[in-house]
Amino acid sequence: MSNDMLGVALRDARGPLKDLLEKLSGEDGVNWLRAFNKFLRREDPWLFNQPKIAIWCILKFRHFHAIADLLIALNRAGCREFGELAYAFEKSGERQYGRAVTVHLVRISVAQLGFLVGASYSAICDRARQFGLELCPLIVAPQLRLHYLDQPLGETLIVATMPLKDDGGRLFGVYCDEMGNNLRLTQGGIGHFISTTEFVFMLKANPENFGSFSAKSIHDSPVSMLLPERTT
Repeated sequence: MSNDMLGVALRDARGPLKDLLEKLSGEDGVNWLRAFNKFLRREDPWLFNQPKIAIWCILKFRHFHAIADLLIALNRAGCREFGELAYAFEKSGERQYGRAVTVHLVRISVAQLGFLVGASYSAICDRARQFGLELCPLIVAPQLRLHYLDQPLGETLIVATMPLKDDGGRLFGVYCDEMGNNLRLTQGGIGHFISTTEFVFMLKANPENFGSFSAKSIHDSPVSMLLPERTT
């Protein structure tokens, strides 16, 4: 190969190499390294086993005239910790709390989605969509909390929704957990999740029930809404 041809090849490779180095040093670097090693062995780097998708919960929304009534019902059922999510539910613009909607929810671990060493929130949600799952509209979270009152001690589920954002620009997800005999529905970090973390996704929504309410891609918008500004 002449020096001129070598120079052209190096210039053409500069962009992809820069992109690869950024991915290897990012939050999903371990998964990218595993894929790159497969590529070097001439294996398909994106080949992974299709997980068995089974419905975990058929959730029928309870009827409420307003989101405040739903939160009162949660409180009476023993869920008294919402963090700033109560404000987020009210300001979300979703008005399905007063409709007879039924959704089919799937419970799946990060490992089942093919991430044996964990992955980021966005990577997990993108992979789930490849298997026919969708993000849950935010209002699914309080309805699930109201339904799942026998949650085992110490269990935490991440309800896969569009991320929330506070006034400081930090992103949060929705956690449905049981901590010390306390049922909670709170916001939590959405950084790197280990392989045993379990998420709740929704099967494709029925357009007759949801219409534009159906969940979108996590990349369509960086956040679903603003959480309230903190007062000092």
